[in-house]
Amino acid sequence: MIINWVRQKPTVEKIVLLTGSDGFVGKAVLRCADAAVELLVSPLAREEAAPQILAAARAHPGAQISVLNLAWPSMRQFSASLSGQRGNIHQWRTYKTWLSSLLEAAAQAKVRFFQIGSGIEPYALGEAQIIGEPYLSYARHKDEIWRQVEKALPDASWRLRLHFLFGPDEAPHRLFPAAIHAFKTGGSLTIGGLERRRCWLHVDDAARGLLAAAASDAPESWDICGSMPVSFAELLTLIGEATDGAARIESPARDIADAACLVAAPTKLAPFMPDGVGGLDNLRERLRAYAQELAG
Repeated sequence: MIINWVRQKPTVEKIVLLTGSDGFVGKAVLRCADAAVELLVSPLAREEAAPQILAAARAHPGAQISVLNLAWPSMRQFSASLSGQRGNIHQWRTYKTWLSSLLEAAAQAKVRFFQIGSGIEPYALGEAQIIGEPYLSYARHKDEIWRQVEKALPDASWRLRLHFLFGPDEAPHRLFPAAIHAFKTGGSLTIGGLERRRCWLHVDDAARGLLAAAASDAPESWDICGSMPVSFAELLTLIGEATDGAARIESPARDIADAACLVAAPTKLAPFMPDGVGGLDNLRERLRAYAQELAG
């Protein structure tokens, strides 16, 4: 059964069924869901996802139903450094089997399917193999999964690439909380390749982009990311401003995996992303608020 949101918005014509709702991005999608008044967003339970898709189609025969698949194994589980371990190979196969059941249900129910990718994928494929491990294998896994989705639902599936996100509920070891802590305490931060440029985005802005994509009447495969590449050096300057602090920046002991990828640019930026989102002014505002949240 679909959870109570169906009862709250019984006349909704567009429904988004969400996997991975307990993850970093999934939690942000749920935070932003109530503002999307034209949508009903309903989380799917991992083990019951396929039957819940079929139940939604039966309960709402006239609705536009989309699956937003945010469920994805963490890079720590499926990085290249772990890929030779039997347990991780088993987990990878388990994920693919679970996804197959999801795709079969989506095809049977004739619903739309949005698979989440990453902005680094294009730099791991074909001749453009300019990133190292663990990102290389992780990106290839994501592309392999996309091929599985595309084959199962050739006319009803799209890939939404998320780039470099920050915000509430991210793990403390990730770049932004670690950097904010270092700047606030005057500690050290190990980071290399300060000239690298990435399209940063607050996770709530990404969540709104994902919901806009899932609600689109003419969906395409889009990048959900900041509107301009911002360097790590510029980012650290903004974090210093946001915290009114300073940190000791130290170089890593070994080469970083994506050092050769100087710019990770979107393949096709989603047209509904607001102008300036992920730009310097937007990041400055978001980072100051985020630093205050972490301090609280």
